[in-house]
Amino acid sequence: MQTKRYVLASFIVGLLLAIPARALERVATVSAGRLERMEYVMFPDPAYYFPGTTTIFPYPEATFDFFVTDVDPNFSGLAFLNVFAELDPPYSESPPGLEWIVQNVPYFVPDCITSTPHSVWISPREFDDLSDPNVFPGVHDVWPGESYETWARLTDEELTVPPTVIDLESWDFSALPASVEMWGLYDTLNGFGQLDSEPLLPTSLPATTTGKISSTNNDRATMPDIAQKPLECGPTSAANSLRWLAQKHSFSDRLPTKDDDLIKDLMRAMTGSDARPFGGLSGDQLHDGKIKYVQENSLSITVKGGLNDPNASGAKAFDFIKSEFDAGEDVEFLIAWPSGTGSHWVTVAGYKVNGDRLFLTVHDPDDGKTSSVTWELDRNGNFIKPLGTML
Repeated sequence: MQTKRYVLASFIVGLLLAIPARALERVATVSAGRLERMEYVMFPDPAYYFPGTTTIFPYPEATFDFFVTDVDPNFSGLAFLNVFAELDPPYSESPPGLEWIVQNVPYFVPDCITSTPHSVWISPREFDDLSDPNVFPGVHDVWPGESYETWARLTDEELTVPPTVIDLESWDFSALPASVEMWGLYDTLNGFGQLDSEPLLPTSLPATTTGKISSTNNDRATMPDIAQKPLECGPTSAANSLRWLAQKHSFSDRLPTKDDDLIKDLMRAMTGSDARPFGGLSGDQLHDGKIKYVQENSLSITVKGGLNDPNASGAKAFDFIKSEFDAGEDVEFLIAWPSGTGSHWVTVAGYKVNGDRLFLTVHDPDDGKTSSVTWELDRNGNFIKPLGTML
């Protein structure tokens, strides 16, 4: 592994001694930064897939996982996260240098940001230069067990030019071995999550939310991130929401004490059966089943959205989510797997906007994490990091 001094020296040469803008103020410390390889169980890797064989390699991406400490007590408002990493493996013949893996992702920085881990989905392969015939796709993939050096910073303004070696010496540095997780393990190895053949209702316009904003998340830090059992992403995501609502509105005594009992009650309300292995959901079963559960337990909750609401699907879903989230509502949404077969439910834990860039922070029951993970999507409802489509 190259040393920190060597990487920084190489990086400054690669930047041709770029002159930086004013030094941005650090508003909190990013600690224990670690890369985790995320393999799409449901989606083969085209770089390693050979037709006519039975071997399928899952497509890999990664996340940057971290904690936030030492928040500046004088800072209030929106901050921006930037992360650089040395992704070139030791055996690579390419010149050493740093990749800008997280670029100006907005974060609201309240005191509670220190109470939970955080994660941002990244795409290492976007740094592969495929115009070079000697570069094989995957040279920048994150490999478990390999140590990766990262430099991170939460600042009061956006970063517009890469930092110099002098700047980076003051950034939050980590050098930890990467781990590995499989996205979609408990859905796609047992089926395909929600087999949703219903077409999306047409929407005439893409998402319209603009600006530089981030949900405050002050009262979402305690939202659970329950790990699902096979094909139970829908009821598990709804259980996350109901636990949070119950805590916020003081009706926890109306819900089962054990998470598994709550999930089984939701399974029964959504499909008529709590038998395992669960068969997954289809159509509007989560929406209708949530209404049934609310009615059976006399909860003062109104359920909105679903397949019949054009404002809650596809490109318009982000605006719907933001509106409901700002009103203090809970939200679950369905993402179509990139394979084109099946889909997956997650719980919304926040949103972020930076100009044309849209982000949703989710609690995903099938990503092996117990942290809020930031996903990026475009204004037409196509997820970029990770790959998928908003349903």
